[in-house]
Amino acid sequence: KGFFGTNGISIKSGFSTPEPGEGAIKSAAIARCKKTYILADSNKFNRIYPVTFANLSVAAIITDVLTDRKYSDYTSIIEVNEEK
Repeated sequence: KGFFGTNGISIKSGFSTPEPGEGAIKSAAIARCKKTYILADSNKFNRIYPVTFANLSVAAIITDVLTDRKYSDYTSIIEVNEEK
């Protein structure tokens, strides 16, 4: 299992980062995982950065809240709402 962060999540561009080196490392690591999770808060959705390191279909997304339900058509979404 692999857990990764991301700077951007987009239906068009997948998971992205502004750093080419980071993107290359994440792509290589994800290719070696049997199950991949992306950890991202809700403000990462609908953002695109220059380097795509994976398509949406390769990872489940763990987030605080999903405001745009269309992402559920492309991958598994796990919402973690912490109540105090």
